[in-house]
Amino acid sequence: ARGIRGRRIAPAPSLFIGGGTPSYLDAPSFERLFEVLHDRVDLDRVEEWTMEANPESCDERVFHTARSAGVDRISLGVQSFDDEALRFLDRRHRHGDVDRAVRAARNAGCENLSLDLIYGLPGQSPSAWRKDLETALALEPDHLSCYQLTYEPGTALTHALDRGQVDPID
Repeated sequence: ARGIRGRRIAPAPSLFIGGGTPSYLDAPSFERLFEVLHDRVDLDRVEEWTMEANPESCDERVFHTARSAGVDRISLGVQSFDDEALRFLDRRHRHGDVDRAVRAARNAGCENLSLDLIYGLPGQSPSAWRKDLETALALEPDHLSCYQLTYEPGTALTHALDRGQVDPID
């Protein structure tokens, strides 16, 4: 957005676009997002520009468009490499989608690739978590973010927990 007097906004040294996964936008909307950002935000001072993406919703075109706009870090919402865990988490992608997305990102010149994982799923064993970590590391990401599963009020998962349908890991 424009400042009070029409000035461009000077952001902090990092810019993060996510929380709804911009890679779900169609091509014209995706390109328009970057046009608006370049028009209204002073991007010259941004040292790291990260964009979230889901493995099933991105391809080389998405990554090329992002890279051309100035995005220098892609954060893939992998969550797990176990297809059963992904179904439990109600994720649309499967393990093979992650491999394809990582190749597409690298082919588009993404040199700063981050993978997000979730641990602490009900019934997840230490060996299953280790396998997720090993699989992620085999893809040679530049950054790995690991988040403990949280039960947020109002979500289907929390309702299942309240009904005794899932047992959280301590």
